[in-house]
Amino acid sequence: MTSFLMARFAIAQCQLGRLKMLLATLFATLMLITTDVHAAMSLDKLVADKQLQASVSIDTPSELYQRAPFTLSVEVATARWFSRGTRVRDFRIPGAVVRPVSSFADNSSRRIDGETWSVQRWRFRVFPQDAGLLTIPGIRVFVSVNTATDGAVEGELLLNPISAQIVAPPGFENLSTWIASPSLSIEQRWEGLLDNYMPGDAITRTRSFVVQDAPGMMLEASQLVETPGLSLYAAPAKVVDKSNRGTLTGTRTESLVITFEAPGQYRIPGLDYVWFNTNTGTLETVSLPELEVEVLAAEALPHKQKERFDLTRRPPLIIGSASALLLALLLWFSRNSRPSRTIRSALERRLQRRRSCSAYLRALQSQDTARCIQLLYQQLAESGSQRQLLDAVRTVKPNPERSKNSPDRPQSPEHSLRLLLDHAYGKGITLPNKKAARELWNVVSGDSIHKDDASRLELNPSAS
Repeated sequence: MTSFLMARFAIAQCQLGRLKMLLATLFATLMLITTDVHAAMSLDKLVADKQLQASVSIDTPSELYQRAPFTLSVEVATARWFSRGTRVRDFRIPGAVVRPVSSFADNSSRRIDGETWSVQRWRFRVFPQDAGLLTIPGIRVFVSVNTATDGAVEGELLLNPISAQIVAPPGFENLSTWIASPSLSIEQRWEGLLDNYMPGDAITRTRSFVVQDAPGMMLEASQLVETPGLSLYAAPAKVVDKSNRGTLTGTRTESLVITFEAPGQYRIPGLDYVWFNTNTGTLETVSLPELEVEVLAAEALPHKQKERFDLTRRPPLIIGSASALLLALLLWFSRNSRPSRTIRSALERRLQRRRSCSAYLRALQSQDTARCIQLLYQQLAESGSQRQLLDAVRTVKPNPERSKNSPDRPQSPEHSLRLLLDHAYGKGITLPNKKAARELWNVVSGDSIHKDDASRLELNPSAS
């Protein structure tokens, strides 16, 4: 009898456990269904009960011009208060550039139907690029509201799309490059300006564009005009945007290095920058002057300027040996004779070449490649060649004795020159070794280039 009662008790306990498990599963299922329905309907119910409002609007009251910014506002308001606030999901407007006014929403309160509502407003600057109808697609907004009975209710609202009519400013219908802004300023400065220039000299032009209520990316780059005899290198522009209490300032800074490769008269163009003043509604132009430069050959420079390049005007070196001293005395006593002048001229050229070569190698060691190029141009001018540096080096035939069975043959002069030019203009980091650089120097300062120029046959020589 006792065993029978124990068996009945065990069966009852097992059935009770199964019943508890069934009730727990049913309760969890009901809670999940209730929560899903509640989450799906919460925001819509708040909107239907007039406890939540969300809208998108254009705050700029005046006519909307092409490329001129207008303010787009996304506003969410509730009769309760925001639990985790609101966030506007990323969105794009085809045919326009969009920039947020700030990283945070503007918080305020408003009386609606006798109640105080909490309001959060997000603002965006929109820059329409073309005239015509601009469509702003539906924008998704995350909302978290604290309710009286259901606690925090969260979700997303999809706002209705809107459209705006964009018109071209008067007088800009046929223009392709301009910017719209309440304020635009352009500053231009030059570095390296001299009274006279020779091949190898370089100057730097820097332009700074500052625009209000527009990002720097909206500023068009200055056009480069290729001119024979000038080498142009444009450094990457620096574009910076700054926002201070909702005021956007865009800056674009350009640097252009201009190297003179040959003698002549050059005119570096100025700038006429057209823009639309949104304050006055008129077309305005910022003009920058052009620069006229004359580049002279070394022998045509004035005396004071030529001393900058003519190393022969330095005091003579002290001759240490007795034979050199004797030769100097002989030259002194016969200084007015033609042979003496010829020898003295040859010695001066030799001394000048050595000094220039030493300066060239020192500049290479300190990675002052701009100085290297300048000294190479000087030697090319001294050789009497009228060619540009790269063309002159190309005309020199390679030495077959050097290229034959020489695995350690130095780099070719043309390759070495390209390495120097790339480094000087910021396009490369590799430099030729000392042996290759000296070979390039010997080629440029040698007589082969001069002889090649003198022996060319010109069918229509220009008047000298």
